Amino acid sequence: MAIVSTQTIAMQPTFDQAELETHLFHDKPTAIKFYASWCGACKSIQPVFEQLEQTFGPDRMHFASINVDDVTDELKEYLKVYYLPFIVFFKEGRILYRIIGLTPKELYYRVRKYALPIKQG
Repeated sequence: MAIVSTQTIAMQPTFDQAELETHLFHDKPTAIKFYASWCGACKSIQPVFEQLEQTFGPDRMHFASINVDDVTDELKEYLKVYYLPFIVFFKEGRILYRIIGLTPKELYYRVRKYALPIKQG
């Protein structure tokens, strides 16, 4: 009789600081949302994040979503990703602001504050 293991082998997270750099645009601010598939609050904020991306991106702000389960522990510690949902705003590669456990109103306010102004003419 063969014994079959039901143990799941976890894949090592590969999203690190170097990978993060590929999502940062130095010519405009970047909003990165860290989420998890099991996080109810993350699911509830997703439509708001998508609407803001349609309104402010791609000319005024870059948006990205990253599954926290794919992120290395070192990067989580560097960014201080302790709770979800977690959104961090970058400008010129530097952290501007972090939002933890946000409301749609606060997210909208921060995106408006950090997005590039509308180009005239």
